[in-house]
Amino acid sequence: MAIVSPSILSADFGKLGADCRMVLDAGAQMLHYDVMDGHFVPNISFGVPVLKSLHKALPDAFYDVHLMISHPLQYAEPFIKAGATLYNFHLECEDDIQATIDAVRALGCKVASSKHIRRKSSAHPSRTTDHTDDRMCNIKNTPEDSS
Repeated sequence: MAIVSPSILSADFGKLGADCRMVLDAGAQMLHYDVMDGHFVPNISFGVPVLKSLHKALPDAFYDVHLMISHPLQYAEPFIKAGATLYNFHLECEDDIQATIDAVRALGCKVASSKHIRRKSSAHPSRTTDHTDDRMCNIKNTPEDSS
């Protein structure tokens, strides 16, 4: 069964909490929270403070925190403490994959990995998603690839 995870990047930021509540009330099972660092992908998006505020307003929501960043390991604790339910990072990141998974699990959070379909990882060509907790893989283009 497919799970719809609407991205909050599509929300009206002037009424972010209300827009998130609207999609949850309409049946969405989780909220997709894209984090971009301007290095891994050229865009910059949300950080820990916005997630913390959103989690305070909607504490029962499932937060699928999708990190399109170079160093997800260093942000695991802040994002998980801010309310991440699923810590979803890219296999093409510069951090050690197993160390990142271990850190996320140690913090009591679900972990998943994503693979960018147009980005090659020459440093780690054999990385797979077989080691994530929930076997969830988010394969997609980054926002600049979308039309």
